[in-house]
Amino acid sequence: MTISNLLKKLETIMRRDDAINPGLQSMTQLVWMFFLKLWDDREREREFEDSDYVSPIPEQLRWRNWAVGHDGKPITGKPLLEFIEGLLFPGLRDLAVDGKHREEAQVVRSVFEDTYNYMRDGTLIRQIIDTINEDVDFTKKSDTHLFGDLYENLLAGLQAGAKDGGEFYTPRAVTQFMVDIIDPGVNETVLDPACGTGGFLTASLEAKRNKAKTTNDARLAQSTIRGVEKKPIPHMLATTNMILHGVEVPSNIRRNNMLASPLTSWGDSDRVDIILANPPYGGTEKEIVASNFPKGYASGETFDLFMLLFMRLLKKGTGRAAIVLPDGFLSGGKNKDKIKRKLLSEFNLHTIVRLPKGVFAPYTTIPTNILFFDASKQTRQIWYYQVPMPEGIKMFGKTRPFRNSDLDRVRAWFEKKVENDHAWVMDIESLIEEDGKNIHFDLDQYHPNFESGVTKDSFQHQLAQVHGLATSIQDLCGRLQDSELLSTDFEVTWPRTKELLARIKRSEKVILEQEYQMLGVRLDGNGPYHRETKLGSELSTKTVFKVKAGDFVYSRLFAWRGAFGVIPAELDGFYVSNEFPTYESLPDATATPSYIARILQAPSLLRVVEKDCEGSTPTTRNRYKEPFFADLKIPVPGECENLSLLLDHAENLRQMAGAAGEMADKLGAILAEVIATG
Repeated sequence: MTISNLLKKLETIMRRDDAINPGLQSMTQLVWMFFLKLWDDREREREFEDSDYVSPIPEQLRWRNWAVGHDGKPITGKPLLEFIEGLLFPGLRDLAVDGKHREEAQVVRSVFEDTYNYMRDGTLIRQIIDTINEDVDFTKKSDTHLFGDLYENLLAGLQAGAKDGGEFYTPRAVTQFMVDIIDPGVNETVLDPACGTGGFLTASLEAKRNKAKTTNDARLAQSTIRGVEKKPIPHMLATTNMILHGVEVPSNIRRNNMLASPLTSWGDSDRVDIILANPPYGGTEKEIVASNFPKGYASGETFDLFMLLFMRLLKKGTGRAAIVLPDGFLSGGKNKDKIKRKLLSEFNLHTIVRLPKGVFAPYTTIPTNILFFDASKQTRQIWYYQVPMPEGIKMFGKTRPFRNSDLDRVRAWFEKKVENDHAWVMDIESLIEEDGKNIHFDLDQYHPNFESGVTKDSFQHQLAQVHGLATSIQDLCGRLQDSELLSTDFEVTWPRTKELLARIKRSEKVILEQEYQMLGVRLDGNGPYHRETKLGSELSTKTVFKVKAGDFVYSRLFAWRGAFGVIPAELDGFYVSNEFPTYESLPDATATPSYIARILQAPSLLRVVEKDCEGSTPTTRNRYKEPFFADLKIPVPGECENLSLLLDHAENLRQMAGAAGEMADKLGAILAEVIATG
């Protein structure tokens, strides 16, 4: 069976269980089952090779006994659910970590420490298990490759569900490039302190194995790979990933938060040869975590703290690192300047590779960089390389992801660094800006003669883009001007919103160990957005509300600033707090949610909303409560559908005009640079 057919079959079964949500919950459900099946198949191989092998898992909890059954009639229905909840999970979480196979026991125990069974229908669970048993055999090489494909699909699901501030899993092309440049030796210890699903670790392991000449070399290559991950689902996937790559007992993949220990607690024995990492960025850490770091350096931003940890853990003199970081670190001030001063004075930041925009698309367009540094000396100069967009490509995404070949030129350049249209070198003194008592280290630099591609060709390209956008603007203006609706009278009714929209509450009780993708609503009609992802234990509410594509939503706090919108398809299944009331369109409504969200940007309507939000003083605001919104009158013309389309045209026009202004500014700068440089 193909991987796509297998997943479809499993997903079809899970959808019939009302207790499980699609996305992270369903993915977790599959991963723990595949993990136990994989573990059991690997144990069969070990038993064949070693007749004295004894599993650390008690007999009744082994997959072969409860998931298959000796008599051909394995348990199902309610008894199966009771077994999983009452015996299997408690037993695996509390495995005895002692004896000959204590490392194996610790691996299984750590995987199930915060893993949960989300399905509540024992009969459907049995169907999932039977499908896995029938279609997957990890003792076969072909099925091992099959799970490799399945792993990639699960990782894509995790990626789509991790668009919180901070977590974006590294594209394979970037991972492989960083490992290629760092080139780990067989005996060198490689660490990823925020290893996610283990991409850097497996790539490093394969690089080491390619250099291994003896059996001892192969063992050494495996034992010197270390990873730490604080979240349960990525940790489980990382452990599974290592097993798939031939690591029988991945005991070096630990579940922990390395930021939770005082920075000074890490000593010489903890130092490693190589650090490869893409630390979470955009996320924040709790104050108690930041307090583990020296005053003046402590920060609430996760990647700042990880940079301090990386510098602490590299071996003095010989350690080296490759780290993915956003532009914000390069340009940031205050605490970031102190961190950068330490980096530049104690380490050799020899190269910054500036990745093109959209490398992590479609999950984020945050500009990113790879910092290469070592502990050999302080920084005197920094080489920069701006990776160009491939010819004919405007943005990376699902249809055209970032590829290994997109890094071929910079990979070749590393062998002999020379200045060219994409590469330049800068002395450290030129990156220092002094302002009285403050010293700012501005590492956010572009090519002095090639900023954003400053050539006559780039000028022509930019000019063509502006011309194309101007043509589109002219076309939209013509549609608006020629519209018959704007030149004729039409009847307008004023229904209240309660006649158009129905309040909907898809409430769910917060599960402490579950992650929730929480939404907000932007001001000025710019719609809903993914604000953050948090564990249930981190939320300040006991109840959340699921939204669906097409729902109308607003912010009670900022309705007076135009915080109204409609849930787009990509945010379907996300959550809001009770500060964001949601609505469905009534069957006989004369206006769509999209039209209502657009028309509520009218200044006259916003003044009504603002009046309802007036506080006790001129500067204070109250929340826009649902009864006020329910009674709000909305103008609905007889040609509402067509007028809604015109409102969409007007919004597109506004966005295009803004883009045209930015392009025109850029065009002027490019032309000036072309003239200045001949």
